[in-house]
Amino acid sequence: MNVIFELTHYPQAFFTLTGPTTIGRGDQAQIQVTDEYSSKVHVRLSFKDQYILLEDMGTKNGTTINGLKISQELLFWGDVVKFGNTELRFSPKNTPEVQKKFSYEKDKIKDIVSLKSNLEESSLKLEEAKRKKFENKQILKNKKANFLSPLFIIISLVVLIIVYRLFLKN
Repeated sequence: MNVIFELTHYPQAFFTLTGPTTIGRGDQAQIQVTDEYSSKVHVRLSFKDQYILLEDMGTKNGTTINGLKISQELLFWGDVVKFGNTELRFSPKNTPEVQKKFSYEKDKIKDIVSLKSNLEESSLKLEEAKRKKFENKQILKNKKANFLSPLFIIISLVVLIIVYRLFLKN
């Protein structure tokens, strides 16, 4: 799988990913950038199944994809990776089949994230409903107890009156 990456701050700077590749400002990096805010080995790109995996190499300044800080993440067509002052745009070989596949995969992941969010929201609503049901049971118990207390007092008084009259008549 050949994948083309564009280094946006370097005029006409492209590279093709053919295997695990490191990028940074140091001699150890396979692709070197002149960016003082980049670590010596800042990120690693590799294939994971049919996807491209981007890993931050534990750097101090971190790495973002489309503005979100990551430690490791799968890349999708059009993603913009930023580390230090370096930007990297992920562009698979520009064929309609590749664009369609990556667009479809990205939509599938968005759907999964949306379903997960809906599931979490439903779970929270269920927990809230359970809590309200429990509170309502507690309120009913308290109402019963409040109703029975005066009734108990009245019955006790009636029994005392009856017992008192029985003893007074004797």
